[in-house]
Parts: sequence; C-alpha cells; structure tokens
Amino acid sequence: MPVTSEQIRSEVVQALRLDLVGPDNNHAFAQELLPESPSRWYLTGYLVPRSAPERQRSDPTAADEIDAAGEGDGGDDAANPERGAARKSYLPSSMGLTVLVAPGVATLEATVRWGDYLFEGAAEEEPSEDEGDIDPLNVAEPKEPYGVVAFSKPTSGFRRTPREEQVLLGLPNPGAPLATVEVPNSNCVFRRNRPPNPT
Repeated sequence: MPVTSEQIRSEVVQALRLDLVGPDNNHAFAQELLPESPSRWYLTGYLVPRSAPERQRSDPTAADEIDAAGEGDGGDDAANPERGAARKSYLPSSMGLTVLVAPGVATLEATVRWGDYLFEGAAEEEPSEDEGDIDPLNVAEPKEPYGVVAFSKPTSGFRRTPREEQVLLGLPNPGAPLATVEVPNSNCVFRRNRPPNPT
C-alpha cells in the first residue's frame, strides 16, 4: 500500500512535536529518562513552578546577544552602540487557554494531562547548581576480559511520570473575581477560572 502525502505530513508533525514538546501520556516514551533537565532537552511545552529556586526558573542564555558587525569605513557612525543592562528572563510558569461554551452552561469537566519530571539516581549524583551534564549514552567500562564489552542503560536522569486528573469547574458570572481551583494530586498545580468578558 503506497504511503500518502497526508501520512507523511502526520509523521512529520508527530516527529516535530516529540522533538520540541516531548511525548504525551499515550506515547511509547511517556516514562522516558532524560539525561538532562527537560528545560534543556525541549524548547517548549514545559512549566517551571514559581516556587522553584531562581536558578531553575531563569534562563541564563536568554540575555545573550550576538555582536553585530560594524558597517561602513570605520568612522564613528559605524561603532556599535553600548549595550543596556541585561534583564533576567524567566522560564514560563503558566499557560492560557480560552474556550467558548453555550449560554446557560454552569460547569465544565476538564481532563488535565501532563508529565512530572523528577531526578532519579543516587543522592550523590544529583545535578549540581548548573544542573550538570549527564552522559546520554552512559556507557559502562568493560567488565569482561578478552574484548567483551558490557553496556549499561542510563542509571540516572530526569524520569517522566505521566499524570492525569479530572477537574470540575464552575463557570463564574461575568464580572466576578478570578477563581482558583487546585488540580487534585498535582503538587500545587492550579487552574485559574477567569470570568467571561461582560461585553
């Protein structure tokens, strides 16, 4: 059976999603073990708790600037301007989603799916302040003589645990204050329920 262009596009989208965001809870890699922090492994799709230490919430590379090459004959006008003070860039700790519901709907049941990444390994192997780098291959030293090499699987890293919870949301009236609902068994994941715009 020939492969269609639609199948190829679908596979490309899945590959990009896996590369940029990571696996969902139904993927074969749902319980993956990453050699580094997910904030380094993926470009997007992750949230950092606001209560986390500043070194974990900030992106040290965000303030980096590329030096622009000067133009012209080297006169004063070609000199690069002085750089302003670099501002610390924080990693995202929240995301937004807007939905439309029919008039008269008072409650919504939401299924919240995500993955928790926790460091897995011996206490002395925990990542340092800069989170260190763990060898992704984690190849063991030869354990047998005569050229027989034994390879081991990674023994430490950031393990993903699939999570899913049901949340019942009461829809506030227009103009009502912002409501906060904690997602059960989520270690302080909150769902903020914003009232609709009265206009």
